[in-house]
Parts: sequence; structure tokens; C-alpha cells
Amino acid sequence: VGGTITSGAHLTKASSRLMINTSPEPVSNWTASFAEDIAVFAGLWTALNHPILFIFLLIVFILLVVYMLPRLFKAIKTLLRKVSGLFSARKTAAINKQDTQ
Repeated sequence: VGGTITSGAHLTKASSRLMINTSPEPVSNWTASFAEDIAVFAGLWTALNHPILFIFLLIVFILLVVYMLPRLFKAIKTLLRKVSGLFSARKTAAINKQDTQ
């Protein structure tokens, strides 16, 4: 169970970071990093001092991961398709340029 929760958390974090890093402004990157650090300390404090609340929040987190992961994967797939399209368009343009010479 712990490995499944950890892997879901890692996939969600990695996917959201990939999407955040595509934004042109730097504020979202440091805000996400700061929020992650705060969440770790808040989660540890809650687990040690209020375990029932922590279990409730963990269940909410798991439900959020189940909701978000398919959407994040779809967004990443779209992003990769666009990037791939940029490179294939350049390659096609280079081939067409060579053919005309």
C-alpha cells in the first residue's frame, strides 16, 4: 500500500512539474517548490500530532491523485505531440529545401 501511494505521489508530482516547467514565467516554478516543501513539513507534523486528521487528508490526497493523473497524462501527451510536430515540421522543411537545390 505504501509503495502504491508513493508511486502515485511521485507520478503526480513529476507530471505536474513537467507541465509547470513549460510555463514561461518563473513564479510558478518556485511557488510549486515552496508549496511542496511546506506540504512535507505540514504532513509530518499532522501525522505525528493528529493521526486521524492525517488519515483523512491522506484519503483526500489519494482521491485527488486518482482524479488528476489521467488529466496530467493527457496534457503531457498533448505537449509531447506538439513538440514532436515542431521537430517533424523542421525536418520536412529541411528536406524540401534540399530537394529544391
